[in-house]
Amino acid sequence: MRITLIGPGRAGLSIAYAAKKAGHEIVTVVARRPEAARRAAEKLGATASVLDRQLEASDLWIVATRDDAILSAAESLAQRLDEGTEAPDMAIHLSGLSSIETLAPLARFGISIGSVHPLQTMPNPEIGQERLRGAWFGITAEPELYDRLAEFAESMGGRPFSIADSAKPTYHAAAAAAANFTLVNLIVAQDLLDAVDIPIEVLGPLMEAIVANAVEIGPRAALTGPVARGDVDTVAAQIAAVADHAPAMLGIFVSNVASLAKIAGRWDQFADLVAEHTS
Repeated sequence: MRITLIGPGRAGLSIAYAAKKAGHEIVTVVARRPEAARRAAEKLGATASVLDRQLEASDLWIVATRDDAILSAAESLAQRLDEGTEAPDMAIHLSGLSSIETLAPLARFGISIGSVHPLQTMPNPEIGQERLRGAWFGITAEPELYDRLAEFAESMGGRPFSIADSAKPTYHAAAAAAANFTLVNLIVAQDLLDAVDIPIEVLGPLMEAIVANAVEIGPRAALTGPVARGDVDTVAAQIAAVADHAPAMLGIFVSNVASLAKIAGRWDQFADLVAEHTS
């Protein structure tokens, strides 16, 4: 396909690099700042443009702006269409949260609208394009467009799946919990290990196994450790160690004990211990 990228940030450029590598052509890179468009276009062998100019013809527009800028970008693009820019067949955004209705200004021109959300972290475009291979791509679109976008994801080595537009906020919250809440607890672990001069690398195989178990058998079935077993004395000793060596993390640790106890059906055993350490 011939592709126009609107918004050359990390996600947009990761997709653009992967698409180009897969044999698609990046025709134009559009940004609010001409310099940002020029830098990205040079890397992709594309034409640089800004939102208030006419655009070259392409098959797919990828709106890769922040969530709060998608609608305004779509409105600017609709103005270009009113002024004579040739409409693409398809327009998508990359948000896992925003409704595809944020692209509604483009639909009145007969453009099929949808979203493609790569469920992967992309710290920079070079690393991001590699991580897209094998990643899951959440697609929101009507059936005919879904098939075309699924082919697009597969061309980059991705694995497509369908997300209903109304389900996107819940899906996005789940992704945020998996990616970010996990890191909160790893920071707790790192602070505790730093206090006793043990490198966090020793946790690597354990963390990999826990994640594998959660994916293979489900996170509830994968619960392990003293809270899941109901070993109150062991958890009390852990809490005391956290209070001694990483007191700033005590609240997070105790909160997690409470959450685990409730999920594991052990709350009656741990309620007093949690109350003792909760201000």
